Amino acid sequence: MNIEELFSGVGLVIDDKVNVTNGEDRITKIVDLLENKNIPLIKRNSIPNQEILEHCKNLNFILLDWELYSLTSEDGMPLPNSQVIEKENENCIVDFLKKILDKCFLPIFIFSNKAEESIINILKEKRVIKENISRPIFVKSKSDIVIDNNVLVFQKIEEWINAMPSIYVLKEWDRAFLNAKTNLFKDLLAGDVHWPQVLWETSALDGVNANEELAQVLTQNILARMQPVQFEKDKIIKENIQCETLKVQTILKAQRFTENIDIESSNTGDFFDINGQCKINIRPACDCVGRNGMKKVYLINCQPFNPKIDFQAQYGNFSERNNEAKIGPLYKNKFYTFSFKEMEIAEYNDIKQYKKGRILMPFITYITEKYSLYIQRQGLPRIPKIAIPNYEEQKEDENDKELEVLKAENLKLQEQNKDLLKQEVITKSCRTTIRYVQRGRKRKKK
Repeated sequence: MNIEELFSGVGLVIDDKVNVTNGEDRITKIVDLLENKNIPLIKRNSIPNQEILEHCKNLNFILLDWELYSLTSEDGMPLPNSQVIEKENENCIVDFLKKILDKCFLPIFIFSNKAEESIINILKEKRVIKENISRPIFVKSKSDIVIDNNVLVFQKIEEWINAMPSIYVLKEWDRAFLNAKTNLFKDLLAGDVHWPQVLWETSALDGVNANEELAQVLTQNILARMQPVQFEKDKIIKENIQCETLKVQTILKAQRFTENIDIESSNTGDFFDINGQCKINIRPACDCVGRNGMKKVYLINCQPFNPKIDFQAQYGNFSERNNEAKIGPLYKNKFYTFSFKEMEIAEYNDIKQYKKGRILMPFITYITEKYSLYIQRQGLPRIPKIAIPNYEEQKEDENDKELEVLKAENLKLQEQNKDLLKQEVITKSCRTTIRYVQRGRKRKKK
């Protein structure tokens, strides 16, 4: 893994000494190293105003000093109200971090002369860092970054990345995505400039949502150019790790189910919660368009089930009958059984207010394909018992075997009961003996 390549791009440096040229502060050495690596930097000596936050989405990282103030005047005299200055600085940085984390995702490196633990404790107290939520914030003392004129920025970042596989994977994926997006834009601009109009008009002729179709074409083109994304196994696989079930379910749910849907658009996999009864639309997407003012949906019932009961750990899926499918986690992080026995036809406009989301591919494809097999299944005639050789005898033999097993287990229980009774008798005898001994000692004393 090339850390320099992973964190290449424009960075924002916020430090009150960032423009000092005498080289006395460690930030000067850190900035010099980054610029010598040809990493473009935006330098600020104070927290930028809120208007700039919208533009921070295109930044690759932020390098932030915690102490953006001086407690002495230019002639070296201590300033009054130093505690007030320090508190105002703390509140300003905390407010900036909360807003930047809300607006975008990017690594934030807090390099300061202040002690690491002190900064981390403040961030926890102000709920910027939470115990059960990972944040892309790396706090390190400048004295650990610059040692005897050796600047260890990339080495320390690599140590942090090794301990945070999620940051590594997200940054690696983001790099692949940006490369794919650039190649896509070049390819599309090299073609006919009116291709969006062609796709839009085609969607309109077909009666589908042109916005969704256009966005889907672009998304599929980007994904096609991203594959394959190469991750380093040793950066991801760690020993003795324990993940939280709910967090893993949330990630899996986003792969299977989306709640960001257009309520006016009907499609295969639409999930409805109609007064507590959950249903999904299995009608093919091409028939969900609603031509001639008709927008019918084909609904099958689904209900939550306990995944512990039917989970097959060997295969990583659930045991199913031929008249059902089981998928999850989906809506409300629950696992659902989809029953094929009954199908209801409804008008989409009558139930669209109950739509909660949509099941994504390939999971909805699995459900619809299994449903199509179910409705086309061919039943076979029942086989008479008499056609099975020695059927009754085999059944009696099985009953005899079960009886023998039960008898053996009963004998074991009886033996265990006898042992328990013996232990109880011995215990009572010991208690009686102890009482006699104690009484004898009392008599001797008298």
